[in-house]
Amino acid sequence: VYKRQDRLTELVEQDGFYFVRKEITREQYPVIKQFYEYQQQSPSPAIVTIYSVYEKEGHFYINEEWIRGESVEEHLYLQGPFSKDEVIRYAMDLCQGLQWFHKHNMIHRDVTPANVIISEEKKAYLVDPGILREVKKNQTNDTQIIGTPGYAAPEQFGFTQSDARTDIYALGVLINQMTTGKMPCLLYTSPSPRDTERS
Repeated sequence: VYKRQDRLTELVEQDGFYFVRKEITREQYPVIKQFYEYQQQSPSPAIVTIYSVYEKEGHFYINEEWIRGESVEEHLYLQGPFSKDEVIRYAMDLCQGLQWFHKHNMIHRDVTPANVIISEEKKAYLVDPGILREVKKNQTNDTQIIGTPGYAAPEQFGFTQSDARTDIYALGVLINQMTTGKMPCLLYTSPSPRDTERS
């Protein structure tokens, strides 16, 4: 059991069945409820399954699938970069997942190493749809500035409304990191004059 931004997340076991219970905000509840209903209507490949979305005693929760495996973040820390074939295979999985989101006019907005799980069956899954949003017509920017620095596209910081391209931007950063083990901003930063003099 742990708390993230003062909200509870816990692994729950009931009769030998495991799932993850997460507390969400009142503001998140409507869009995640809509996401849950879309999942009931059509399967979502490479996306964590939401079992239920509900309110209890003034708090809002989701029960979601527990995927056995490791996050991309854990893999990079413990084992380093992925092989070329692995990157291609997992990127294809994630593209399928993002295609499903975008088909339903939704954006994940937080495609990061911590939010991608590689299952024991070697399939990539997007998890934690906590800052998911729907694209809204005639809106010039997001109502809330939110995202993970380094992966969030410029529009997530108030420049314009985020859309499918926001997730594609983050996916590109993620693929680069999976391939090299480093963030693009660290790989392609020009050397300082002092570094140039030493070389």
